Amino acid sequence: QASFDLLGQYRNPLWAIEDNDAGILVVQTAVDLGYPNLYFRDAEQAAAQGKAPSKPGWHTDESNRWSLWGECIELVASGGLTVPSAAGLEQFFGVIKNPDRLGRIEGMDGSKDDYPMAVAGAYRLRKHVHVRVGNMKPAVVTRSW
Repeated sequence: QASFDLLGQYRNPLWAIEDNDAGILVVQTAVDLGYPNLYFRDAEQAAAQGKAPSKPGWHTDESNRWSLWGECIELVASGGLTVPSAAGLEQFFGVIKNPDRLGRIEGMDGSKDDYPMAVAGAYRLRKHVHVRVGNMKPAVVTRSW
């Protein structure tokens, strides 16, 4: 409820909740509360079929994990990322390509990757953000960083 209320103060921006662990409950709560700008991972496919989307929330799996992290690596390498949180920045240093898991990009044992994962997800989802200025029609943000 607190997140829902805070997002309302910012005119209901896109809310892309990852549907894992506790996120499953948050996604369902957002649906139950009727959040007006919830991310649905099947929105494009549903629109193409003339149907309503039915899969709320972002889902990270092996099919999108590599490209998600790849875009984030490019962002970091280009100098296009500023991390204002010292604790968040520290988590970036704990992210590795795990040789025991076929090079899977993740936080090494004993470290967290929540902040880098949130940055990578936000960067990926920038393609789905619409901006409204005054009474103008919403436009998709296509800016590259």
